[in-house]
Amino acid sequence: MDPLEEGRASYEAWMAYADEDLQVASVLLPQGFSGAVCFHAQQAAEKALKAYLAWLGEEDIPRTHVLLSLTTLIQQCGGEQPPQDGLRTLNQHAVASRYPEEVPPTDEEAGEALTLAQELLDFVRQAVK
Repeated sequence: MDPLEEGRASYEAWMAYADEDLQVASVLLPQGFSGAVCFHAQQAAEKALKAYLAWLGEEDIPRTHVLLSLTTLIQQCGGEQPPQDGLRTLNQHAVASRYPEEVPPTDEEAGEALTLAQELLDFVRQAVK
């Protein structure tokens, strides 16, 4: 398989995981599991950004949860800058929503995280067209 085909296959795999996290968050939102919604929304966004990196041909996709670092790498690879609105909000859920000593997110914050993640997945899909 040539590098372009490998990047496209990796993109599809990353996006499948991103979609799964987004679906899990959507199912959990009406159940009131705000922390889990926020975590899965962040994970969906992270995986979508990594999918974009794969599409751009990046072979060494970093194992980081820092969304802003991923967007910087996307630009360095020649990609379109993802929308920065909400990345800091989503980024905080990579860790904070998983620990009991943190203040749990509200249902409203969970809904916002889900919306932000969906917008980012939409952006990535549009960017690779």
